[in-house]
Amino acid sequence: QRDSTDIGVKYTLIKNDQLTWFAELGYEYAKTYIATELAKETGGYIRGYTETSYIFSPSASAKLWLEHIAPLKSSDFSKTTAEASVTATLTDLFSLKMAYLVKHNEAAASPLKKDSSTFTTSLIAKY
Repeated sequence: QRDSTDIGVKYTLIKNDQLTWFAELGYEYAKTYIATELAKETGGYIRGYTETSYIFSPSASAKLWLEHIAPLKSSDFSKTTAEASVTATLTDLFSLKMAYLVKHNEAAASPLKKDSSTFTTSLIAKY
């Protein structure tokens, strides 16, 4: 379990009818509870995040985001996460979203487990 509190600034780089791009930079304080070790880790982190979205038509859009979290004390716990997704409107109520998420975690015990990826397909209801 990881509980975090953060504060930062958000800056919009581009915002128009089709394209939106913004970036965030902030400080995060986190408490991580490790159940298998009955331990608790606390620390401060620098968090960078950017997101861009593009609307192709009223029924289709795409989004790409990237987040990097780096600890202030040690570089062993840095995490990078990115996701690309495409959303298509099916009806006024339902949309279909396909996304590909990639995670890199320096704190993983094994070099083989540092990277992971997930492909998801979601049916989204807006009401």
